[in-house]
Amino acid sequence: MAVIAAAFAIRQGHFDDILLLAARLLDDKEDLSHKTVGWMLRDAVERLP
Repeated sequence: MAVIAAAFAIRQGHFDDILLLAARLLDDKEDLSHKTVGWMLRDAVERLP
């Protein structure tokens, strides 16, 4: 849920939250976590200045 909540910060141009969450969830065994993090990281990269 925290990863989805980071979408608001990404839309505002703040990428620190998703980067920290991605690092924290790197070793997570749930594949849905990896898919969601990947989705948010792609969104963040598309919004880079």
